[in-house]
Amino acid sequence: MGGAGRAAAGGRGPPGAVGGGGAGPPGAGGGAPPTTGGKRLYPWGEEPPGPRRANLDGRLLGPVDVAAFPEGDSAFGCRQMIGNVWEWCDDDFAPYPGFIRDPYKEYSEPWFGDHKVQRGGSWATRGRMLRNTWRNFAPPDRRDLFVGFRTCALE
Repeated sequence: MGGAGRAAAGGRGPPGAVGGGGAGPPGAGGGAPPTTGGKRLYPWGEEPPGPRRANLDGRLLGPVDVAAFPEGDSAFGCRQMIGNVWEWCDDDFAPYPGFIRDPYKEYSEPWFGDHKVQRGGSWATRGRMLRNTWRNFAPPDRRDLFVGFRTCALE
């Protein structure tokens, strides 16, 4: 179980990460290639997360099968890009271009460079907090987080 869709850069997360299955490449399974129409706030479009799109808000008390929320699929057929498990990424946690420190400077800035990025939220994350650009971070040796990795299945 776990989220799925895009492979993390480098192809794998840290040791002990929970994995999952995924959707194939654009057009896999006989469907027409997708058109995205530009950037989206969420993988599926502009509507906020809800119980029919993602495993969030602690409703199901753990990860679910990757096919459980088809209404949350991206235009490319990637599944559960938000919810289920945080996605370990191979990216170092660093500021976005134009970063401006907010009054709570102790939250992110001290961790730039020695933590890895996590994306997508987990089953325990509040849906109202998430969007495509929202990140979390942790050192890669942590084992007490709801974090996994996403894979891409070629069909």
